[in-house]
Amino acid sequence: MPRPPTISYDDFRAAALALMDAGQAPTFSLLRAKLGGGSYDVLRRYLDAFEREKAARLKTPAMPDDVLGGIQGWYERIREEASTQARAELNAEFELLAQQRAEFEAERARLRDAARDAQRDLARVEADRAVLDAQLGQARDAHARTLGELAATREELAVERERGRQQREQVDHLRAEVTQAGAAAAAGIALADGRARSLERTLLQRHDEAAELWKARLRELEAALRLVLEQQARESAQQATSAERAEAARAAERVLQEQALAAIKSRQVALEEQLQFRCCELEEEREARRKVETEWLLARDALAESRIQAEQFGDLRTGIELLTRMLMKSVDGKQQLVTDGPRQGAVQAGPASPIAATSPSTGNG
Repeated sequence: MPRPPTISYDDFRAAALALMDAGQAPTFSLLRAKLGGGSYDVLRRYLDAFEREKAARLKTPAMPDDVLGGIQGWYERIREEASTQARAELNAEFELLAQQRAEFEAERARLRDAARDAQRDLARVEADRAVLDAQLGQARDAHARTLGELAATREELAVERERGRQQREQVDHLRAEVTQAGAAAAAGIALADGRARSLERTLLQRHDEAAELWKARLRELEAALRLVLEQQARESAQQATSAERAEAARAAERVLQEQALAAIKSRQVALEEQLQFRCCELEEEREARRKVETEWLLARDALAESRIQAEQFGDLRTGIELLTRMLMKSVDGKQQLVTDGPRQGAVQAGPASPIAATSPSTGNG
């Protein structure tokens, strides 16, 4: 409660004289209203001093006795009225003070209960704070572990990216080699086809030419043989009687026939050997063509496998990026938990007691 203002005796004396000049008795309530407050003891002491001062003035010997008696009677009547009114006001003031004291005691008891509640709330808040501190420590440890895992994942991602870059370079190099090999294989296959077709045409042409040559040679031999036989027949007809000539003609005929057959067989063997040699060359050309085709197929399979590996690497890179995003979301969630934990604890502890916010001032009181 605010302390009453300090009132001097001069202020009290001026207020009392002002009331008396206005035709009013300087009672306790009027003086207190005039002065704007004041303690009962101080006002009572000032009022007694003012009464003694008035009494001393009334005892001045220069005044007549009847005037002095009238003044004393008036003074006694005013004093009696003032004393009666002062006692009534004093009783009312005592009752008011008693009521205010009872209210103060009730307020004091209520504040004491509120202080106990605030202390219990403070203890509960401290316990919650200890739990939140432990959770914060765990969250920080988890956050540090997550940051370590994230750093390791980033390093692995960098290694995988470098490996992917090398693989892409290898794939591009292999693709270029395969393209070159395919072009070379296609050119080799086209060249082999051309050579094979040219060789086949040459062999067939030479075989046909040899056959025609041997047919012409055979016709020439047959014609020569017929001439010989005709000549021998004529000679035999002329010398029908000579058995030796006939026998010699037959022997000559057989020799000529055997020579012609031997020449034909020798030429046929030579043609067969030449044809076999050409067939071997053709087979070698076909084998070379098959090898080129096999190499081209292997290069194509290698290119397809490289493409599959590149796609798998793309899937792996996508998975690593997804894992990185999940780790970042986990780190953000844990940071949000660390940030919102004390705030949620304060919100939960706040509604427990409405006096928790004023507990420090209560404790000091």
